[in-house]
Amino acid sequence: MTDQQPQHLVELRQTYQRRLHVLELQAATFGLSAPPHVLTEIEDIREKIEAINEQLKVICKQLADSDSPTLQARTDVQLSKLRLIFDERFNEGELRTFCFDLDGVDYDSLPGSGKGEKARELVDFFKRRDKIPNLVKTLIQKRPDISIDDITSQ
Repeated sequence: MTDQQPQHLVELRQTYQRRLHVLELQAATFGLSAPPHVLTEIEDIREKIEAINEQLKVICKQLADSDSPTLQARTDVQLSKLRLIFDERFNEGELRTFCFDLDGVDYDSLPGSGKGEKARELVDFFKRRDKIPNLVKTLIQKRPDISIDDITSQ
């Protein structure tokens, strides 16, 4: 598995979801008279999205079940890039849920008042405990659209 595979699958799923949305609008416009090819394509795209979701689950499980050599070998994580990932690619609710999923991290107890400050403090929390690899591993497991290359120096 390459670092790019999960990202590609997420992009593919997003494309299928956009197409599905358009087709569902067409089907709703036609109502009971919706053309069979539209209904068939809706069904096909839903199956493709489900297959991609299953592939992403398998990839996440593989990462969880093994100490990924990719993560083990990479020691060049840039904390500023990691902070930016949390700040720019998570909304506040997603960051709050991510913290909840990290055992022992209470979002509300992190210093700071906004999402950007909370993101900085989350990274600093793990840095002080020498647990940045754990944070990165959890991030990549929970968000397959984020690759190790997004947070390392290149």
